[in-house]
This record gives sequence, structure tokens and C-alpha cells, in this order.
Amino acid sequence: MGEEKLALRVAGDPSLLTHYFQIQEGELKTKPISDPRMALAVDVAALRAIPALPSEWLISGLVYDVATGLVEIVVPPAQIRSP
Repeated sequence: MGEEKLALRVAGDPSLLTHYFQIQEGELKTKPISDPRMALAVDVAALRAIPALPSEWLISGLVYDVATGLVEIVVPPAQIRSP
């Protein structure tokens, strides 16, 4: 059996992300990331490297496709660090 991917559809308007990212709706298209999975891996690694974050916290990484509304789990939920 090949790798299984889980994708969810986010209901609503992608412009709702503007509030989260604190940008204007028109700026969404100017914020492309050429390789979102790689950017996500870098972000997760950076968070795991912060010693002040409790090791029992869970971290995960999701990629949201604004065109389709699909959310792909790229980094499954796991503790930031092994206790």
C-alpha cells in the first residue's frame, strides 16, 4: 500500500486567513511560498528548537490550498521533543 494522505476541506472563504496573518485581503496573492512543504518543515524544526516550549506540547504542520480549500497534513501531530 502506498503512502496515504489525509486531506480536509476547509469551509468558508480563504480571505478569512487575512485576519490570522494580519494582512489585507488583496495581499494574499502576494504571499506565495514556492515550496510550502519545505517551508513548513523549517517552521516546525524552528519551533522544536525553542527550549522554552514544553516538550509535551503537540506540534503538527498543515498546508492549506487556497484554490481548492483542502488542508493536507504534512507533519502529523507529535510532541515537540521526546521527554
